[in-house]
Amino acid sequence: MTQYTPEQSSVVLAIGGIDPAGFSGLQADIKALHSIGAHCYTVPTAMTAQPAQAGEPAQVYPVSTEEFVAQLNACLSHERPSAIKVGLMPNQGLAIALKNWIGEHNLTEIPVVYDPVFANTLNKSLLVDPPQVIVERLLPITTLMTPNLLEAALWSEQIATEDADLSKPETFARQWRKAGAQQILVKGGHSDDSSSTDSNMVSDYFIGLGTGGPQAFWVSTPKLPLNQPCRGTGCSLASLIAGMMGFGYSAADAVVIAKQRLQEALFAPLSFGEFLKPNFQAIKPATISSTEAAQIPLEKLPSVHFPSQPYHFNFPSCGDSPLGLYPVVDSAEWIERLLSLGVTTIQLRAKNLKGEALEREIQSAIAIAERFNTRLFINDYWELAIKHGAYGVHLGYEDLQTADLHQLEKHQLRLGLSTHCHYELAHALSVKPSYVASGPVFHTNTKDMPWRPQGIDGVSYWRKLVDCPLVAIGGLNESHFKALCEAGADGIAMITAITHAKDAEGTTQRFMDIIKSAVNETYDQKTL
Repeated sequence: MTQYTPEQSSVVLAIGGIDPAGFSGLQADIKALHSIGAHCYTVPTAMTAQPAQAGEPAQVYPVSTEEFVAQLNACLSHERPSAIKVGLMPNQGLAIALKNWIGEHNLTEIPVVYDPVFANTLNKSLLVDPPQVIVERLLPITTLMTPNLLEAALWSEQIATEDADLSKPETFARQWRKAGAQQILVKGGHSDDSSSTDSNMVSDYFIGLGTGGPQAFWVSTPKLPLNQPCRGTGCSLASLIAGMMGFGYSAADAVVIAKQRLQEALFAPLSFGEFLKPNFQAIKPATISSTEAAQIPLEKLPSVHFPSQPYHFNFPSCGDSPLGLYPVVDSAEWIERLLSLGVTTIQLRAKNLKGEALEREIQSAIAIAERFNTRLFINDYWELAIKHGAYGVHLGYEDLQTADLHQLEKHQLRLGLSTHCHYELAHALSVKPSYVASGPVFHTNTKDMPWRPQGIDGVSYWRKLVDCPLVAIGGLNESHFKALCEAGADGIAMITAITHAKDAEGTTQRFMDIIKSAVNETYDQKTL
């Protein structure tokens, strides 16, 4: 279940090699996990000797199976891990031992993130056994795999020379899925070109499971002008993903947060001789508080977009005035009643109508809104909104995946989008909508949602990530208005609080007065 603030702590069992220079392996895992407030157990699989000179081979000294299992048992004698991160696994004996240990101790429900380390940054092999054999042993217990393009190609037996085509991460991702991988993130950092991204972005391809079933998407971050090889990035990313999954985040959410966290650490990398490494000390660490641990201070979320849908859109703005009270109603009659009171933003959500009746209702609502010169958003029915010249459309996240955004942009409709988690927000922001709605803020009975309520603090956190108007929705009442405005909400969506009120007109007027006062007070405080 995707959630905003986890209730549990995150204890990650990190399994991998020891790099004596401290660039990668378990040392990188520890630094990355501590930066998000997660605790890190460490179980080494091998000592390594990785010279900085490209002409010298790397040496690998695996631990024995007995030593490996003894260390695993010692960790389990403390707090049970909430996630497992696997890095360097040099031979199949240790892979088999880990698989058996997880089964014997009933740890199969714990997420396992496997970063299949086959070679170091200088492309020197770190394995004793063939990679295919090791991966086959670990695949059944792995929740999410994070190979880079070279590793994905090598395991897929698609690479024979350095001339192999590495421009299609999605091809390797699908191959791994067919082979049995539950979820996979193929990192595209080794690719110089990809038809799905632009040349200024580094794009990874994810295939996994969402709340509505299988999902696939690109997640992209800007390329950084690094003039030296950077070590430890793959280890750090996989550890961050495991840490966020340990907090209770879905794999998709964990990938988005981890990508941005790593990006921040790479903006000011540490330099050691021939190499760079992520600088997690340069960014603000996350608190370990159980209610705030995952509120990672992000400057900007990565770009998320679907394989068939580029992310270069630019929808019109909603104007300079705040969205304010934002009623969501089911009929043109309600729109007439509320707009006559001075409501400036409203949504028609006519779920109970179909066919000609639905089209007539939309036509009528648009005509009323035009008469009052008001912002009217049509929920879901974007084709009819285009046909009859609506001001805007509001789409739920599922509808965003199927709507023709090019047509909406072409006809200059405003676009509002629902978001419930980091992954959905990252995708929504990539589309550059007219506004985003964040919710549920509190528990609501209006619809069944799998997302944990965000609270006022969640709205404040979302505000820091959003560069367009933000609408709060879900379980709200008038006692929340002032705090929501102070948290940065530009609009407050209300459904049943208005339409089920005994005095709908009086309730609406009172709501508008409270919000107007709260907005003015917040503005005055900001200008002091």
